[in-house]
Amino acid sequence: MGLHGKAKFLSDIAPSVYRKHPGNSWSGIPHDIMKSRIKAMHQRIYELIKQKGNERHTALRRKFI
Repeated sequence: MGLHGKAKFLSDIAPSVYRKHPGNSWSGIPHDIMKSRIKAMHQRIYELIKQKGNERHTALRRKFI
């Protein structure tokens, strides 16, 4: 999304870390529901990129929906 706004790399900030635990928002969700949510997320990102008019990224994102 940095292509549509200001973005900057900050070398003095540590990267984020993903921690898996029982209370995780994805833990315990049936696979079919998880798959549906991921597809909906990709569809929404595709729509946002399409609105910005970046055909290269629209074509790349289309592969995920």
